[in-house]
Amino acid sequence: MSTDCPLSQEATESEHRTQNVTGPHRAYDDHGRLDHRYWRCERCGFESVDPRLRGGCFRCTAAQADEGGGDAD
Repeated sequence: MSTDCPLSQEATESEHRTQNVTGPHRAYDDHGRLDHRYWRCERCGFESVDPRLRGGCFRCTAAQADEGGGDAD
């Protein structure tokens, strides 16, 4: 999705596909006003307001390291 004035927090579609992180999603308060934005990992379901999540999910990265790290010994 392209806009004339993209938000600095917007991730590109290619980032979404390669890292399984979607967002920013908008969350609204009880009065229908924008309250905050969050990102979601599609693999494990983790949600965070921290925009660093768009760089990759730390939970999935840690799980992959645990799975692959046991064979090194």
